[in-house]
Amino acid sequence: MPSSNEEEVVAFTPEEIPSRDIYEKIVKELASGLGSEYDETLEKCLIMAYQAGLLANKFCIDRKNSASLDIEIKKDDSPVTIVDKKVNLFLIGELEKHFLTENSSDIRIIGEEGVSSRNTDATKDLSEGLVFYVDPIDGTRDFIANTGEWAVMIGLCKDGKPVMGCVYCAPQDEMYFAVKGYGAYVIKDKKEKSTISMNQFTPETVKQAKCLISKSNYDKPTENILNELGVDQRVPCGSFGRKVALLASGVGDLYFNFSCKSSYWDSAAPTALLDESGGCLLRKNGQPVFFDGTRTGNDYIMFCCPSSVASLLQPVVAKHVSID
Repeated sequence: MPSSNEEEVVAFTPEEIPSRDIYEKIVKELASGLGSEYDETLEKCLIMAYQAGLLANKFCIDRKNSASLDIEIKKDDSPVTIVDKKVNLFLIGELEKHFLTENSSDIRIIGEEGVSSRNTDATKDLSEGLVFYVDPIDGTRDFIANTGEWAVMIGLCKDGKPVMGCVYCAPQDEMYFAVKGYGAYVIKDKKEKSTISMNQFTPETVKQAKCLISKSNYDKPTENILNELGVDQRVPCGSFGRKVALLASGVGDLYFNFSCKSSYWDSAAPTALLDESGGCLLRKNGQPVFFDGTRTGNDYIMFCCPSSVASLLQPVVAKHVSID
């Protein structure tokens, strides 16, 4: 689990942080009133995701070269920038301010680049109680390359199951969000909310599906699976958050991840979005991705698909990959 790193990062100044007022008005007009017990939580998370996205996107627009990002390589060989760290610190602080009170001290907040210093028990199983998962910049490689295919993600799990998630694709100004039992939505350009859903297929029509593939690690198992299914359409795409946004809105239909390197902050918000848009994020054995234990790594194969063909895809995936 990441450690608290507040002392290592210089926070955004109050002058740098966008005002909540404009986003609060937009969220109240477009995202309130679902009728769920998480409505207020959702509104607060959407506002801070908007703020975080603007903070991160400003670096993409203003920077003159990648050196200004202070890029480092982490132990898992993935890059991290000063922007990842600063946005992580901002979101952790906002979540603490809005949700950690004397009556809710057992809520835990875990970010990719550091956890809340107010998390009370690092040994407590993550399948117990409420846990926020923060991915400050999902798709750091895309952020560094300035491809526009990265996202800010905040997910909330209750007793190990995602109940709310928001994925903000800041370069496109598209806010995707979902609450368990209340549907999945997108707000584009801060102007209009639309319900979103995945395309559904039968065994006979699945060959018409579009598979989103990673630009950096398209692999042989994915090719073999698509060939067996008769799927010809392959669409290169960036970060996992961006892929899930496109899947949930029907722009893409399938995605396979054989890296075994994802983490809970990568998966919490996407799982909520897929579940509510008619899809699923599954392990090779067909079981849902779970959020439990005391570590935060999903060291197993995962795939995303419409729920209508999950039972069709699972044995095909299992056939072509030998690890789990």
